[in-house]
Amino acid sequence: MNAVLVATLPVSRQDGTALAAADIASITFQKTSLSGSPPVAGPQVTLQTNTASGSPAALQPTDLTFTDSAAAPGDNYTAFVTDTQRHIGLPSSPPLVAPAVASPPAAPQLAATFT
Repeated sequence: MNAVLVATLPVSRQDGTALAAADIASITFQKTSLSGSPPVAGPQVTLQTNTASGSPAALQPTDLTFTDSAAAPGDNYTAFVTDTQRHIGLPSSPPLVAPAVASPPAAPQLAATFT
């Protein structure tokens, strides 16, 4: 399954003051996958970090999209931005969760003969 992530940049800082697009140095896409039985969340993995470019430096529209071609049901996606002063923002909220492609199988019927 593919997961196409599309980010919208924040326009303010955590304290409510304005954040200009030119003040954003990078955006990082990340995910946490389920593993094991029963499934538990694994480590958070950085998928890609896109850095501002051009003159003046800015994130380009293509930098705001990432495609994960290895998405699996239960994968949990977030993104965060880092400003030009290297302050790391909060992760996107709520995280996006990849849906199940198909419903899990129903329970089998079981019969036995005991002698």
